[in-house]
Parts: sequence; C-alpha cells; structure tokens
Amino acid sequence: MSKGLKLIFSSIALFIAFSILLAFCLWYSFYDSAYVNSLLEKKASLIVIDSTTGYCVAAFLLFAPGLIFVPGNAYFKLKGRDDGKTANALNKLMVFACLLSLSSLFWGPWGVTHYWEVRAQKAGYQRCPSMTLLVNRLHYTAWAKDIYYCDDPDVVRILTRGSHQEIDEANQYIEKQARQ
Repeated sequence: MSKGLKLIFSSIALFIAFSILLAFCLWYSFYDSAYVNSLLEKKASLIVIDSTTGYCVAAFLLFAPGLIFVPGNAYFKLKGRDDGKTANALNKLMVFACLLSLSSLFWGPWGVTHYWEVRAQKAGYQRCPSMTLLVNRLHYTAWAKDIYYCDDPDVVRILTRGSHQEIDEANQYIEKQARQ
C-alpha cells in the first residue's frame, strides 16, 4: 500500500471517529439539557443536575477543530504543499484547540453546573443537603422544591443513580404524596 493511500485511509478513519465522538457529545449535551429544561418548565418537585455534560464542552473544543485539521493536513501532504507555512498554521490551530480543550476540562463542568444551578434557584428549587440524595454520584446534585423530600427514605430508595427514569419515578411518588 502506498504512503498516500495510507494517509488517505488514516485521515478518513480519524475524520469518521472525530465525527462520531462529536455527534455523541452534542447529542448527550442537548438530550440532558432538554430533559432538565422540561423538568423546570413543568415545575417538577425534584430535578437532578449532571455536571458531566460540561466535559462535552472540552470534547467539542477538541473534535470540532480536529475535523478541519485532519483533512486539511492530509490534503497538503498529498499535494506536496507541505511548505511549512500552512502546516504551521494548522498545527498552531490544533495546539490552541488542545490547550483550550484541556483548560475547559476544568471550567466546562463548573460553567454548565453554575448555569443550571442559577436556573434552579430562580425557579424556586433548593439544593438537597449533602449526604442525603445521590451520595454515591460525584457529578450529580439533587434539587427539590420541598427540602423535606431530600430525606424521605422512599425518595432515597427510588433515586439511586440519578437516571431520567428514576427522576420521573421520584417525581411521581412526590406528587402522589402531595395529593394524600
């Protein structure tokens, strides 16, 4: 197999991998954001904020420029136009994207969590005290309209992992308790 063909195949493989990872990160961010948004809109009794969606910011900042870098780099190498000026520009772009992505591993989760916490507070939610709900989930925080339900043993039993299904079940239980 020639060197040019190897370069084309590896570029295509990287492009596909970056595209799939970028699509997954975008889907995960939008899916979780839409779910929390829907809970806030219908004024659910309990919401759970997942700060891991902030890591998708870092992935986006890495994979989006990678979609430009990989085919651009392959194109210039295949054409023999590896003059240094264009390659340096592409390399600087990718280094900047990597550094920005690395730094966003720290500020991304904080920014996303802060955004949802402010929205929850404005909607009248209170953060559940630590060691009440989701004690085994580092990146998840539970917020409730009535702080009493943070200590309710049945809610603790229902809400173990913080999945959307468990949140819906816990909200149904709280609504049922409120009607009684």
